Amino acid sequence: IAHDFNNIMTEIMGNVSLVRMSLDEDNELYQAVSRAEAACMRARELSRQLLTFSKGGDPNPEATNIVSLVREAVRMATAGSNVVSTFTVESSLPAALVDPGQMIQCFNNIAINAVQAMEQGGTLFVSIKRIRAEDLVHRRNIPVDLEKANYLTVEFRDTGPGIDPRYIDRIFDPYVSYKAAGSGLGLSICYSILKRHKGGISVKSKPGSGAVFTVFIRETTAPVKDVEQSVIRMGKGSILVMDDEYGVRSVMDNMLRRLGYEPTTCPDGKDALDILRSSRAQG
Repeated sequence: IAHDFNNIMTEIMGNVSLVRMSLDEDNELYQAVSRAEAACMRARELSRQLLTFSKGGDPNPEATNIVSLVREAVRMATAGSNVVSTFTVESSLPAALVDPGQMIQCFNNIAINAVQAMEQGGTLFVSIKRIRAEDLVHRRNIPVDLEKANYLTVEFRDTGPGIDPRYIDRIFDPYVSYKAAGSGLGLSICYSILKRHKGGISVKSKPGSGAVFTVFIRETTAPVKDVEQSVIRMGKGSILVMDDEYGVRSVMDNMLRRLGYEPTTCPDGKDALDILRSSRAQG
């Protein structure tokens, strides 16, 4: 189901992106199309959440800059909303040993949770700092099963209405949601991801005073690998695309032509091999 859903989202998002690329930023439709693109991203994230929840996948950890992950997750979650975000980041933070894909999903879920709680708008305050093992005993609201170690903490504080006391003790249970727009999966997936990373998450809230979610992630002394920035590159040449979905082939054809290439598309392996043999015979 997730595979079929992702094929549909590929077609929708690809065409929406093509429309956005055709518009000037001052065009009145540009913001509407950008919001549609952001909605497609959230739909993709929901699909990933369901896969994570059903598979319970083990993380593939690497030394990661947590700050950049948090910033990207918050940017995606607040795109198209009337929620603003502010960041307070402690200097010289170490890296964390995490699976970047799972962890950005975790941060994104928490940020989306905050955005949904602030339906009329508000501010999401994000604080990232380090806490040493010896300081854990002096800190309140620590997850009960957290081991004694050095952690990075990421605190998300919203200005929403707060959490009803009836839900606070079950907030990380599957399918429990205190918001009309909530699926009840986001926070339970965060809890699951952080448990697999030997970290944790805590919450505190008073009705009318917003909510504070704090994530605890183990730090590491391993160096962070340099990541090459993705750049849209124009080019030329022939590209063969095979996909059984007509909509996906159509989107790929349009995008590759915009980038300067000459694509040929086909629906299955037999056609792909026939085209390849024909092309090779023609030199």
